[in-house]
Amino acid sequence: MTHLDPNLRLTINGGNSPGSVVIFTCQSGFHPVGETRLTCEGGSWSPSFPTCAADVPDDTGPLLGPDDCNCELWERCVANSNGPSTCHCIHPRQCDDVGQEQYCGSDGRTYPSICRMKAGGCLLDLDIQVVSNGPCPENDYAACGYSEYAEQRIFGRISGGTDAAEGQWPWQVALFCHRNCTRCEPRFFCGGSLIARNWVLSAAHCFERCPWSAIRVYTGIRNKSRSALRLVDPALVYTLDGDDALIKHEAFNSDLDNDIAVLRLSRDVMLSSGIRPICMPKLAMKERTLYSPHGEPPYVAGWGTTQPYDYGNLCFDGYRPTSSLLKFLIVPMRTDRECRDSFINHYECTGVSFYKPAIAFCAGVPEGGLDACKGDSGGPVMRQMTVADGSKRWVQIGIVSWGEGCAVEGRYGIYTRLSAYTDWIESHIEFSTTEHATDQDSTTVLSTESKTEDYSLCGRNGKLRHQPYSRIAGGSFAEHGDWPWQVALFCDLGIAGCYECVPRFFCGGSLIARNWVLSAAHCFRGNRCPWSDIRVYTGILDKSTNLLREFDPSLVYNLDGEDALIKHEEYNDRSLDNDIALLRLSRNATLSPNVRPICMPQPTMQGEVTPYCTCNYGSG
Repeated sequence: MTHLDPNLRLTINGGNSPGSVVIFTCQSGFHPVGETRLTCEGGSWSPSFPTCAADVPDDTGPLLGPDDCNCELWERCVANSNGPSTCHCIHPRQCDDVGQEQYCGSDGRTYPSICRMKAGGCLLDLDIQVVSNGPCPENDYAACGYSEYAEQRIFGRISGGTDAAEGQWPWQVALFCHRNCTRCEPRFFCGGSLIARNWVLSAAHCFERCPWSAIRVYTGIRNKSRSALRLVDPALVYTLDGDDALIKHEAFNSDLDNDIAVLRLSRDVMLSSGIRPICMPKLAMKERTLYSPHGEPPYVAGWGTTQPYDYGNLCFDGYRPTSSLLKFLIVPMRTDRECRDSFINHYECTGVSFYKPAIAFCAGVPEGGLDACKGDSGGPVMRQMTVADGSKRWVQIGIVSWGEGCAVEGRYGIYTRLSAYTDWIESHIEFSTTEHATDQDSTTVLSTESKTEDYSLCGRNGKLRHQPYSRIAGGSFAEHGDWPWQVALFCDLGIAGCYECVPRFFCGGSLIARNWVLSAAHCFRGNRCPWSDIRVYTGILDKSTNLLREFDPSLVYNLDGEDALIKHEEYNDRSLDNDIALLRLSRNATLSPNVRPICMPQPTMQGEVTPYCTCNYGSG
């Protein structure tokens, strides 16, 4: 075994299991040399172990390793200038509990009352070597679909679900909205599942009210009560990687068709036995295997309400509290005919069925009382399957989407059919490794690579949509990415001490280059807003006061000086002739699917004129 520098101190996250992280610090009087954060991956610690160097060189000579003079592990070897090397006691006060400290006597000898990690968490160098310097296990937490509770089953009719144990569903994540308010508590709004080191899968309908910059992804948690949240390690909470990191299906609509979304995290998740990804179904996986009413039953987990409710009940007040503890239950699969019939019976006056088996499936029991409920949305529907190597893996087959009420007799819960979206997921997240399994029970692990696009190409919006219906008077509401070059101009007077004061909207504009905006000259007449107070908001859809307070400041730009506002030299304030102006931004705009430039007409452009659209934030 290679000995560590005896002056190293250590903080451990997870012991020496795969995915564990050790962080080294040096004792007082020493500073680290080399990387101090090591991770257990692939059977070894990476990078190499650091060492400590003295802040002030020792007068008695260089610090040697413990083998140079056969010292104990709690001693250090010091080379004397006038004699042989000797063993000196390492700093005597290293434990919070005095009763666990090693003791250095006045005679310079060590009296080892060594505190061990198991005795109270105070780490001495002996523990560092035992716990950290050996090889870490070969098992990789990045392997999908493993749970410490793989064989646990529930029987009977569980109306409220069963409390999950720590680490039972290690891919389950909780989504919170963090308001920019000192007294505001994070608001839980949906569940999700970890499908790769920096990708989360959820339902598209979850993201109607929380801006991407306020979304927080909590991993490895079981209890979401306020008191428990305050104790969550901040390292296990993740933000999104920009405005384009929340990707909802392009065809998602108010009927909750295509209710699926992926979230790209700003950094890789720290994996452990309690935090690991779930497997995705492979393209070749047979539908009858994934969604058969027979075989291993599917499970649902979440923090949703545990009380049934019926929207058709006039006494229902609309409120049901969500669960503090993560719960799970079995939701028996139903056949397509059962699902379709339940909706036809419920909507017999119209004969319309909202059940679409090509993109959804339903599950539950006819008598009700067993269902995913409000607050479970976005969470995984999962099934345990045997792969070619004989191991059992959990495979996600669906996403909690919607239902008419919750656990109501004669109605089933509706779930997004994940097998219908493997192509869509792959278009954003590339497959990296494939389990060598049969086509019946094959699973695929997703990598963290994503398809990239050049957002600097002008005139391309984020998606192609059908023409809006003719709501002429007020126009049609835009969606994120429809008009990514549209900017909103605000005047930020910056009144000191005024929390209620918000920037005043005064005009629109268009992004025509990375740091140039085109607008109308009349917007800037009369010096109503000095150039220094102009703020250019990009990628903004809703300019209401509440959303402005939560808007990502990195998407707001200032002008690049007094000469950065350029009105046409022949602009006429009365006739509005030559009503055009350019604004040079102080920095390049961050481009994304929702922020990109529009093309400028060229003198040589010819061709048929097509119908045009106008966009603004006017009164409608």
